[in-house]
Amino acid sequence: MNIIRRNLILLVIATALAAPVAPAQSFKFPTTRNAALRYWEAFALMQDQPIDSSTKALMEKTLSGEAAWDEQRLGALVDQNKQAIQIMQRGTMLPECEWGEDYSAGAEAPMPQVPKARALNRLNLLYGIRALAQHDNASAVVAFIAGMRFAQHLSQDGILVSTLTAKAALLNDFQIVERALASGQLDAQSKTRIHDALDSLPKDNFDWAYSVRVEGFAEETALKQLLASSDPGSLAQAWFEGKPLPNSLPLPSTSDIAGLRSYINDVANAFHLPPALTQERLDGLEAKRKNLNPLVLQTVPNFMRLHENRKQLQNEREILLQQLKK
Repeated sequence: MNIIRRNLILLVIATALAAPVAPAQSFKFPTTRNAALRYWEAFALMQDQPIDSSTKALMEKTLSGEAAWDEQRLGALVDQNKQAIQIMQRGTMLPECEWGEDYSAGAEAPMPQVPKARALNRLNLLYGIRALAQHDNASAVVAFIAGMRFAQHLSQDGILVSTLTAKAALLNDFQIVERALASGQLDAQSKTRIHDALDSLPKDNFDWAYSVRVEGFAEETALKQLLASSDPGSLAQAWFEGKPLPNSLPLPSTSDIAGLRSYINDVANAFHLPPALTQERLDGLEAKRKNLNPLVLQTVPNFMRLHENRKQLQNEREILLQQLKK
């Protein structure tokens, strides 16, 4: 029995050795294409509160160029947030940004990312200003390019408050780079890198028409909630910061909401056009805007002002691109 048992064991071993060996599966490292996941990680690590009023004022002056970099007063703040800033910078390299907003919630849709994004962007720009002061052009360029891409990603949230926050962030970035150029702090290689990064972004900076459509969808959803509410007066009062709804503002009907949808569609189409034609089209839509239900009209953004923001940013972009070529 021992001999038979031994021979069986040897046969099993021989068979196993003779069998073809399956190649080991290659390990696929988990990753994501969605930059918003990185940004939320950075938000969680931010340590920008509390900041006393004098430090906050110094931050404002530093970002606006009114004050030079003060390492003693601002250095620790940047150091405390270095990990969050660098996570944000890496996140800007990802191709997509889906914030996951639930706009079907209408007026109740939360937007916690907007103030957090504003704060993180400012910390990133301070990081870049500090790097310039320390003659670390490579780190400064990374920060300024990341700021431009971050603004792009923030605008993809769609709602106008996000787009306007992104516009302010991008404009601040442009202005800081312009001051660095004027003071001779950027070498030729740095200028080329910033120029190429900026030139690769959309010429219109953001998808303004998309933002108009998302805003319109959110407004329409909110108005439908108003119509379905058992106490529309109280709900409308909450929208208008506690002020009672005037009797002169009749509740909108379904046809009024359809009128809003049509107007928003026309405005969005206007923002697909070059700026000069957009202005002409918006002027032509003024009569349609004035014919909206009075309460609906109270909720409609000032699209003329939005167009002015669009033109300002487009002009600043072209000016900066020209300066970076010199």
